[in-house]
Amino acid sequence: MGMMMKDIHVWAAATVRRKRDLGLRINVEANRIHKAGKHSARRPEERVKAFRAGINGVDAPWQGSSLATQRTELGGALRAEFRGQLSAMEAHGSGIRATGEDFARRMRAASEAYRSSALQLGSSANTGSMDKGQSRSPSFGRFIDNTFAFIHGAKLFQALGGNGKYWEDGWGDPDLVAHLAELQSKRRESGRVGSLYLPTGTRPTAENGFSHVLGIEWKRLNQHATGETLWEGHFDSPVQDGSLPPESCRGRCLLLTPRGIESPEQGLGVPAWVHLPGLGDQGFAMRKWLAYPLARQGVASIILEGPFYGRRRPANQRGPKMRQVVELLALGNATIEESLGLLDWLRHSSYGSLGLCGFSMGGVHSMMAAACSRHPVALVCMLSPQSAAPVFCEGALVSASDWTKLYKDLNISMSAPPHRQREEAKHRLASMLSITDVTLLPPPPRPDATILVHADNDSYVDPRSGDIITAGSAYSPFTKIVVQCVLANELRLLKF
Repeated sequence: MGMMMKDIHVWAAATVRRKRDLGLRINVEANRIHKAGKHSARRPEERVKAFRAGINGVDAPWQGSSLATQRTELGGALRAEFRGQLSAMEAHGSGIRATGEDFARRMRAASEAYRSSALQLGSSANTGSMDKGQSRSPSFGRFIDNTFAFIHGAKLFQALGGNGKYWEDGWGDPDLVAHLAELQSKRRESGRVGSLYLPTGTRPTAENGFSHVLGIEWKRLNQHATGETLWEGHFDSPVQDGSLPPESCRGRCLLLTPRGIESPEQGLGVPAWVHLPGLGDQGFAMRKWLAYPLARQGVASIILEGPFYGRRRPANQRGPKMRQVVELLALGNATIEESLGLLDWLRHSSYGSLGLCGFSMGGVHSMMAAACSRHPVALVCMLSPQSAAPVFCEGALVSASDWTKLYKDLNISMSAPPHRQREEAKHRLASMLSITDVTLLPPPPRPDATILVHADNDSYVDPRSGDIITAGSAYSPFTKIVVQCVLANELRLLKF
């Protein structure tokens, strides 16, 4: 509707300009007639009468004169143009009314479907289960997802200052891709290997010579009246192998501690969560919204700022969209290692039970870090895919990727049809991102303390991902929760 109103405004402005031009033409023609009348022998009353007669299409009293003929032709042309504009306005108005009526019909149908779905959800919530054949809520949520992704990937949005598309610089260094794939292979084949960058006894510290615990420098930001304290921490990322840009090599996080903790290093046995960022999650605002209620219940939270985001974003990157495919793999590798480092720091600082949680991409990295952890850790993954491949190759983010650049960098003939070029690039991208498949890694160390939240109407993450993750016997102890989006204020969690 916003685009339609914009079109109406543009059309109205053009109409005003045309009418202004017509007015100028009428004035010019009237002045010419007036000047011609000065040289006429007829009385002023006759000239006035003849002018009015010309406007109304009456031939007398200038019948047969060239001036009368011109006036009549001008009047007829003006009336014809105004009639044409009036017809166009009526047709446009009819089109707007038809569009509005169609939109209203679709909204009424969606509203009816929402009410029906709400009744089904209420019934399912009472029984605690959902039949496989039961109808699901409408795809309005998917429509919103696709529209949002399309707008952010549109050329017009980029021209107005948008942050571009993913992969505008292509695939990236193939040697770095091979290096990151090798690291992921080690995690897969070695079981709970722990950190690949911070093994015990290789990190020097001033106190005891060697430690594998991150050296975090803390600064207290504020303390709330209810006793919660917010700290900001900085540390050197354990990943210093050249896979990260210089801006991302210095890590940043927030620590929110409940009442009674006076120092970050004195956990006093309170439980703690490590919150990992989702795709495009710059800053801490969304995850702080989740951490404060936990702190009021006596649970601490560390919120990690991911590489390539926020203050760790490279100078040549606009917004949160990475410019090369290899950067997504580097981001994941660093997030896993930094997560393991933060868990070890919490454990050595006397915090109690520990957990990892994340939304979307943050959930994928939470599963990966938990799979590598040598210690028990709880896990909550919200709306997380099986891997990054279907998200970028099948989901809403298809429209936000620069497929032309990716295909061009494949060094294949550009004579292929555009749809064929995209399919070739998708095939290569899916192959490269296959190393992010969480089902290739060991299951979490505590499947009984793992919750997977899955959206039923989500265009970014395929709803089948939750079923794929929990399909294996090792994943069967997962607690699976399905979220059906009825309206923003009508979310139901159905526990299977």
